[in-house]
Amino acid sequence: MPASYRLLDRYPFDWTGLEDFSAYSFDEQGLPRVLDSVIGWYYNPITIAQYGLVQSQRFYQTKDPACKSRALICCRWLRENGASQPDGALVWLYDLDLPFYGLRAPWMSAMAQGEAISLLLRCSFWQERDACLAAAQAARQVFDRSVAEQGVVDTLLSGHEVFEEYPTQPASHVLNGHIFSLLGLYDYACWSRQPQDRQRVEAGLQTCVQAWRNWDVGYWTLYDLHPSRRLASRMYHQVHIRQMRLLGALFEAQQLEQVALRWKTMLKSPWCSLRWLAAKVQEKARI
Repeated sequence: MPASYRLLDRYPFDWTGLEDFSAYSFDEQGLPRVLDSVIGWYYNPITIAQYGLVQSQRFYQTKDPACKSRALICCRWLRENGASQPDGALVWLYDLDLPFYGLRAPWMSAMAQGEAISLLLRCSFWQERDACLAAAQAARQVFDRSVAEQGVVDTLLSGHEVFEEYPTQPASHVLNGHIFSLLGLYDYACWSRQPQDRQRVEAGLQTCVQAWRNWDVGYWTLYDLHPSRRLASRMYHQVHIRQMRLLGALFEAQQLEQVALRWKTMLKSPWCSLRWLAAKVQEKARI
């Protein structure tokens, strides 16, 4: 773990070459909307939080006030569209079903909660500090509850905690969603300075350090640990590489940097790519 926690001005994950938001429709406010085959264009809290984080990164790179404004618009949408629960938790609910996972609306996502926290904390530097911090505090609460308790935390058979992007039964354990959630919790612990928040971060980090092999099939990474055992796409495999490298740097965890290097070697290997392609063809026929 790092010797000291410090909230970085710039969100540390680099989306360059992975996500340019060109696939989305933008409304009159400049908010991205995602196309679903059943309900049409809708506001996805994850996409909005990510777009806001990217715009905040660009503001620090370019000092362009338009980027800052776009980040704040995303932040305002999150504050205005979160649902307050009886215990005071703030959650962003998805009003669509996910038939593949057997997930019925409404449902919450650890990834949406974590990335929203990361954006809310950064926007608190610029505007409406108290409102942003209050929303971040309320969003953090669901990480203290298991999926069975209407929260977002589940466990592997080994007992390691996973922050669930999709709170499914059986558990899906999406790797990139767990790590983006972990980054949000890390940001929160940097701000709060509370031991219990650092403990939650450490629990999520240990899943990556000690249980990463669950997502490693020897020639590629799995997208999740759902019974369908889907391989990651090339894009998500690259996301896994960048996430592990980032965690290795943030937490001075050389093992995670080595895992990132292992997975990068797979990405560059023609043999691994060929095996991945063959497995993907079989996967589509099977699923």
